[in-house]
Amino acid sequence: MFSMSEQSRAHVPELMRQFNMALIDNGFGMKRSQIKKLNNVDFTPLFTTQPEDEVTVIDMPAFHYPEYIAWLKEQEAAGPDNAFVLTIPCFDECVYRLNKNRYVHIKIVDIDMKNHTVTLWVQDYCARNMWEPGPRGNIMACMKQSPDGAPTFDIKSSAGLDYYDLYANANKYVKGWNPTDKDAWQAIVNYSKNFQKQLAQRGTTAGIELGSIIFRYTGMLNYMLHANKPKTSRKPKNSSITAKSQPVEAPQKPSDEPRTRTIGLITVKSVSVPRQSTVERVYHYKTASWTARGGVRHMKDGRVIPFRESVRRRKALIGTSLDTNAPERPQHIRLTDNTTAGKIAKEAIRKENTDHGQTD
Repeated sequence: MFSMSEQSRAHVPELMRQFNMALIDNGFGMKRSQIKKLNNVDFTPLFTTQPEDEVTVIDMPAFHYPEYIAWLKEQEAAGPDNAFVLTIPCFDECVYRLNKNRYVHIKIVDIDMKNHTVTLWVQDYCARNMWEPGPRGNIMACMKQSPDGAPTFDIKSSAGLDYYDLYANANKYVKGWNPTDKDAWQAIVNYSKNFQKQLAQRGTTAGIELGSIIFRYTGMLNYMLHANKPKTSRKPKNSSITAKSQPVEAPQKPSDEPRTRTIGLITVKSVSVPRQSTVERVYHYKTASWTARGGVRHMKDGRVIPFRESVRRRKALIGTSLDTNAPERPQHIRLTDNTTAGKIAKEAIRKENTDHGQTD
């Protein structure tokens, strides 16, 4: 263990404040106000009491564990794909509030349905005494079949998902500390290093521990979405105004303002309605390329322009493990048309094909 003078100990909160502000100023993390603007999933209602320090779910009397375990077994029996998708969050980007003082910013990096592997980018945040951006990096869960047929998950994390690595490189972000400040900060570095060693003795790392929590909470979230319909909090209507006296309003476009929805015991604040991660939904929204059938377009001037079948690609997934098909440029089918509009269209198509190295 390390020793610290009373003067240095009293100076630590100020050093932490300077360090956290420097992280945000250098783009290593977001402000709390920015985090609140993202899709937020609040798990704190699962607890009967709000734990101050506990991170792992220990006792949740309000959560129907027997029903949850039975549902997990049903998904496992339905096939490996059904069990795997339970590790996928319902949003491409969101924030998990794990307990009263801990937030995790999550982004989906890659989903490999063939190898049953999901990769998430995560950043830890603490709000115990002040807003503290924590380490960030990738965590990956790979589902495998155990000898008894039950799925098991191998969780890995990238380097840097540890507070020791972050604190030890404080000089990259904070400038102007005097020798006394550096000595006080070194005590924090030593403490975080000692905690890292304790995890290593247990055969784990901070990144793997965080990944285990994230994927466990994601499974509970998908169960809540399966068992409950999201309910939106709405303002009560004024009963003094009758329906006949109310003016008829034109239908409004969907609002871009986030709404707070209750899903069983979990609270979600988002613009779009959260949906359970299923095999069909993942394939639909996470497929890098798909085939668009051919057809005809009816133009305003009376022309009918056929077009061939083509392959479409999702820009967000180009270059990922799902991106396996080469793109095809859609081509028009040229038909005989002696009208003026047809001649203009034919000349435009000929010029387009010439520009792309094609000839009639």
